[in-house]
Amino acid sequence: MVLRDYLGKSPTPLTCPADERKVADRFASITNNFHISYFVGVGLGKLTDRSAVILGGDRNLAPGRAPQWDYGFSPASGKGNDVLLNGPACWSRWMHGSAERAGGHILDANGAVYSVSSEKLRGDILDRALKNAESRAHATNSVGIRLIFP
Repeated sequence: MVLRDYLGKSPTPLTCPADERKVADRFASITNNFHISYFVGVGLGKLTDRSAVILGGDRNLAPGRAPQWDYGFSPASGKGNDVLLNGPACWSRWMHGSAERAGGHILDANGAVYSVSSEKLRGDILDRALKNAESRAHATNSVGIRLIFP
């Protein structure tokens, strides 16, 4: 309900044009994740460096260093996936990629959206976000970036 108030009458912004998922015709028809193309970062706590906090991004983020041809953390079932990312990740080639390269988009806590390659994601963005998460972690908590995938 709250998100709908910010998006207006159409759920179109919830689906990336490069995704195979179809845009929902109205909010009431969204009963699962099959109309959503983006993951959401949660558990942010106190923000010290907003550019080092990942609020969201394309759902084609995958574990490891080698881009694959699936959606990675975003399951085909549409049931979603709660991930604590604390290791290497890259974009799959599915949405914004090719046989040679993979890419995607990240939204940071400043409200900036970046189009980034897997190399840039691993080399700068994830490193800074993980360091930011470590600085906010309590001794009893697992350290990582919590992301919810559609």
